[in-house]
Amino acid sequence: MNKKTETLGVGNYFGGMGNVGFLWSYLKYFEKKLEAEIVPYKKISPPAYLACPNFAAWLRIYTELICNKLLTEIHRADKLQKKINTYQFREMVEKIIRITERKIATNKIKKNEFAKLKKAIKMVVELRHTLQHGGIPNILRDIKYKNDIDEEDINKMGVPQNYKETKRIFYDANRLIDLLPKPTIRAYKNGSIKIN
Repeated sequence: MNKKTETLGVGNYFGGMGNVGFLWSYLKYFEKKLEAEIVPYKKISPPAYLACPNFAAWLRIYTELICNKLLTEIHRADKLQKKINTYQFREMVEKIIRITERKIATNKIKKNEFAKLKKAIKMVVELRHTLQHGGIPNILRDIKYKNDIDEEDINKMGVPQNYKETKRIFYDANRLIDLLPKPTIRAYKNGSIKIN
């Protein structure tokens, strides 16, 4: 990798982590408003998604946060060797599962717990895809991971009354991302980069 490519890779990584940091702060802002907003709809069916704008914002921000973090940390685990804009979500999901599967024994994570983390990352990526390309979560979309997850579970994530369970799914997806290796990135005054 030449110096320009190395610098670009490091810039992409730090830019991505900056985005994740901003998204965490926005998330906390909307999360503070959720309980009060959802209370009037606790017993209402169908879901009150459109009547809960703070929940809708929280949901979109959380999906973006997890997917941005996934992209950034996969890029770091690959030691910035690949251009960040060439990653595809399906590829990243397969890669994180492959990489972390080797680590579960050393991290004392049981197989059923690991299965939950894998399902969570797939659900978050599916939800993000739904929100980006279909508006609100809906059962009319064809999902990519139909053999691994139930699309009704994804739709439940879009129900304000289920936000605590949805938050647990986001938490599990984040836990899986945190299992990725974290090579050290060092930048020197002369512009050179060292990754190990």
